[in-house]
Amino acid sequence: MGALGSPSLVGLSFRAAIAVLLVALLVLPGFASGGGSSASAMQGDSERLRVVVISVDAVRFDHLLLLASQGHLPNIARMLSDGVYSNMVVVFPTATAVSHAAISTGAPPGVNGIVGNSIHLPNTTITTTRSGFDGRLLRSEPIWVAADRQGVRTIVVSFPQSTPPAWNVTRSLLFNIYDASVGGLTLSTLYTTNRNVAAATYISFEEAKGWANVDRVLGQVAKALESSIRVGDTTWFLYLADLDGDGAYDRVAIAPEKDLAKAYAILREGEWSKPVNATVTAGGRTYTIAPLFKAVKLNPVGDFRLYRGTTRPLETPWFNNVEVARSVWNNVITKTSTFTDGDWFGLTRGWFDVETYMETVYYTNKFFMEWTLFMMKNYDWDLILTYTPVIDNVYHQFLGLTDPSMPYYDAEKAKYYWELIVRTYKMVDEFVGAVLDNVPPRTAVIVISDHGQVPVKKIVYINGILYNRGYIAVDEAFRVDVRGTKAYAPWHSHIFINLAGREAQGVVRATEYSSLVEEIVRMLREYRDPDTGERVFDLVLTREEAEILGLGGERTGDIVFALKPGYTSSTALVRDRATGKAVEMAPAIPLVTVTGDHGPHLPHYKELHGVFLAVGPGISGGYLGTASSLQVAPTIAALLGIKPPSDAKHSPILVVREVKTTITATVTNVLTTTVVTTDVREVTRTTTLEVTRTTTLTDIRTTTVVEQRTATVFSTLTLTSPVTVTESRLDVGTAGLVAIAMLLAGLVVGFLVFRRG
Repeated sequence: MGALGSPSLVGLSFRAAIAVLLVALLVLPGFASGGGSSASAMQGDSERLRVVVISVDAVRFDHLLLLASQGHLPNIARMLSDGVYSNMVVVFPTATAVSHAAISTGAPPGVNGIVGNSIHLPNTTITTTRSGFDGRLLRSEPIWVAADRQGVRTIVVSFPQSTPPAWNVTRSLLFNIYDASVGGLTLSTLYTTNRNVAAATYISFEEAKGWANVDRVLGQVAKALESSIRVGDTTWFLYLADLDGDGAYDRVAIAPEKDLAKAYAILREGEWSKPVNATVTAGGRTYTIAPLFKAVKLNPVGDFRLYRGTTRPLETPWFNNVEVARSVWNNVITKTSTFTDGDWFGLTRGWFDVETYMETVYYTNKFFMEWTLFMMKNYDWDLILTYTPVIDNVYHQFLGLTDPSMPYYDAEKAKYYWELIVRTYKMVDEFVGAVLDNVPPRTAVIVISDHGQVPVKKIVYINGILYNRGYIAVDEAFRVDVRGTKAYAPWHSHIFINLAGREAQGVVRATEYSSLVEEIVRMLREYRDPDTGERVFDLVLTREEAEILGLGGERTGDIVFALKPGYTSSTALVRDRATGKAVEMAPAIPLVTVTGDHGPHLPHYKELHGVFLAVGPGISGGYLGTASSLQVAPTIAALLGIKPPSDAKHSPILVVREVKTTITATVTNVLTTTVVTTDVREVTRTTTLEVTRTTTLTDIRTTTVVEQRTATVFSTLTLTSPVTVTESRLDVGTAGLVAIAMLLAGLVVGFLVFRRG
């Protein structure tokens, strides 16, 4: 029954209030009937701008403003001062693949088809998923296809769903380096003599024999050992040298054969190599790679550690133009390597310390920055989309460690971990500054984020909850047995019923479906943290009810849930060896699990707000209020002077256009005179403008007016100048007003029902 009375009444009030609230938050910003057509109306008047979009994964609006105000982010501060900015409400789930799909298409998840970072499709077993980052699963037209279709040359350096084989473009360059994956060859590796290091590759040393050019390369060597490592199916050799005979080993060489003159790298302890540009074989194929190595420890007996970073080969389908890809390889990757994320796997397995992890974060940001600048400077383009994941990387590992409300918080350590977050924001600011300093004239630069993050104190094992209540069957190895399973969560936020006729090996009859869904919904709504007694779930909805969140369709779970901040979810099924049951909830453990997360959390929390910043010709006005991520694609289209993607329905956040304006001034002895401005627009209609701002002109050829309708000038010239007019908008139409009324009514009804209960 529960402490608040009837479960049905409580569920109704809870759903009504939250649903109406989310209507206002997710739909209201930027919603206006016909808003999608505003860009096309400008085409006749506009000279096309170029646009660069930098997506910085997980930047929080509140943290961005704080650090900019403290002087840590001079380039982003420049954008805040000279341009426009908004806190941005994103779609649900607040996950990277989901949010980027909404950003690029202007369509909600239920329309564009990307409902999770992993997606369960019908007619597959209930445990089966496909990557939500795969562009082949995107059902709506993204901005790079819409732009290419309308003659706009686009370069996608990196963006979720930019999968090159998925898109038929004729004038654009598409890349997605995350697709450059060859199993174990791609994964980072630690070669070590320490058998206690988790998930590492064990090696051993013996006396070095048969090495050429030792004296010529290293000089006198008192003692040397050798070993070998495997990179794919190729063997490379290690030469470990004690130069002065003191028992401490001073250098390690990595070579394709026993010849130091051919060594790829010779490293001191703690030193990184340059990218090792070489070819190896894997699975019978030859691949070009350029990994970075770090000599973490050179103790051959107890704890030798040689780390190899992420390796993304050239010969994989991550580009749509092989010649350009080779140029990127030779001019960027051979200088930066191919880190595409800070190596959380190595950090959480204890391969190296936090500072080494931060070095992998640095190399990641440097890779995407240098790649973006190379494309900007060397190829023709009208639109560039690029990305860096580094804020997301450090938040996952360290965010909770900076929050006093977390149970593992330590005030002294918190200062250090906050400094790491600040350090990473500075890396991003360097990226932004490099773009701002190198874009050609008449370019708008946009910085966005796809979501924020919240600190995490506990992890909720969704399938553990389902298993312990009899909805999941397992085999002797505690793996899911699909044939006896009624419900399963293949990814955060979605639970599917194993429905016969819809799921491969489905077992639940259609007549049982509705009652089973309602049973699980009620159970999750009442679920509580056993330590605190607080409810864990913010929201639990059926598929039909989830349409209010922009979800729906066959890819959406039969049950959709959101967790409260402080909690995150896992789909792992883990046995509690003490009880034999499944683990339902476990504490977050710093540097072992995440301490910050996003995804199964509602987007209205300020910690989950993303950012929108824009600067460029005619773009000014400062803070615009709250925007929606569904407005980004229409905004890009408006700046380019093209129609937005086909499924985009929201208005742009801002529109920049040029109108021809004649300014005539007559001045005697440099006295103030009033200027009459004629605004010539679509045909021959003219409008006389009144004076509201004073502009001082001496020898002027162009006047820029932003959201102005008048000008008073000092001038001795008669001139005709193009005037750039920026319309910054957050449109609220009739539907928006209805949403506000519904919000108030829903909250009142929910409160009354709550009181009655």
